[in-house]
Amino acid sequence: MKTLLMLTKFYPFGTGEAFIESEMPIVADKFDKVIIVACDVDGGITKQRYIPENVKMVRINSKCKAKDLKKAVTYFLKPSNELKDEFTYCKNVKQKLFACYFESKSHRIYESIKEKLDVKALTKDEVTLYSYWLFTTARVGLMLKKNLGEAVRLSITRAHRYDLYNERNSLNYLPMRRMLLDGYDKICPCSDDGTKYLKKGYPEYEQKIMTALLGTIDHGMNKQSDDGVFRVVSCSRMESVKRIDKLIDSLALLDVKGYSIEWTHIGGGLLERELKEKAKRLLKHVSFIFKGNMLNTDVMKLYKMYSFDLFVNVSSSEGLPVSIMEAISFGIPVIATDVGGTSEIVFDSETGYLIPENFTNEQLAEKIEQFVTGKINYTYLRTRTREIWEQRFRAANNYEKLCKNIMQLG
Repeated sequence: MKTLLMLTKFYPFGTGEAFIESEMPIVADKFDKVIIVACDVDGGITKQRYIPENVKMVRINSKCKAKDLKKAVTYFLKPSNELKDEFTYCKNVKQKLFACYFESKSHRIYESIKEKLDVKALTKDEVTLYSYWLFTTARVGLMLKKNLGEAVRLSITRAHRYDLYNERNSLNYLPMRRMLLDGYDKICPCSDDGTKYLKKGYPEYEQKIMTALLGTIDHGMNKQSDDGVFRVVSCSRMESVKRIDKLIDSLALLDVKGYSIEWTHIGGGLLERELKEKAKRLLKHVSFIFKGNMLNTDVMKLYKMYSFDLFVNVSSSEGLPVSIMEAISFGIPVIATDVGGTSEIVFDSETGYLIPENFTNEQLAEKIEQFVTGKINYTYLRTRTREIWEQRFRAANNYEKLCKNIMQLG
């Protein structure tokens, strides 16, 4: 029996990792059985999304930080051989402690999986091991791979952003890089930028690393607005890296000019209350709507139903944003910061415009104003935006290609 053993953080629970929803039906169709292990699900989450009939789920709850930290101290005082090797790449005690915490959490998840999943039964199958992140899930995957032995025909891990770029971590360090790169057969960043980054940092693993683009499902074009209101939409978690505060500041610069602008933000987070208060304080003429967390299916219905004219992403760090893929699939042009792999999807005068990573509020406001005042050939931009999505980011094409590669490699 051909079995896919897939390790995620949340999916299919809650609203996180929404991009897997586009991939799962295509990938699941290639295997007799799929087992998804959601490794870090908040205990309060009860919402579960649709999954194909041949998919089984294993849920591992999070909120064990105190337990993981306690065990990490033990690991630090009595490190395993793996940790001793890893310590040689650590520059300070904080990085060593982070490596120990990483190991502690990974082992706890692995032990929980063994309690809920008959791993021994899987040794009779032809298993493809698939981690969706080059982080904890990948480390747990290597433990499962060791346990499953020859049953594992192929091991593959994706890499995105937080799990890929060392300098984006507050400690300028990500644990067990060489162990993970050595242990998997293929490492698949979701952008060419990520692939170049890994190959440059770890040239000894160059032959293992290949880009595997994500993709989104076709829901058709949305309608261009015709009522004189210019509608801006953004979609992200409300946290500092997403810099929604700077978007509000930029819209405030346009607020005094009397333009008819409506801004909708999709997503919640730790800064939600603070950002709502800021919007109420600064935006007197620009109307705004905060939608909070939404299921991906509901976001797609919203894009289809409403005439959004512009998508804005001003994050300080990205992999290759699925939120932008979704927007351009509807023909919605984009303004986005030139970070990570964003330049692989946002092309000036084709799918929108890039602004510098360290943009000023004035720069963003000026670029939005060009859209509002019609200084941009908007009809062409919408058409070209949709064409580029069809060429590069259609889910059916990208995930069929991934599956073909998996079958050939295995």
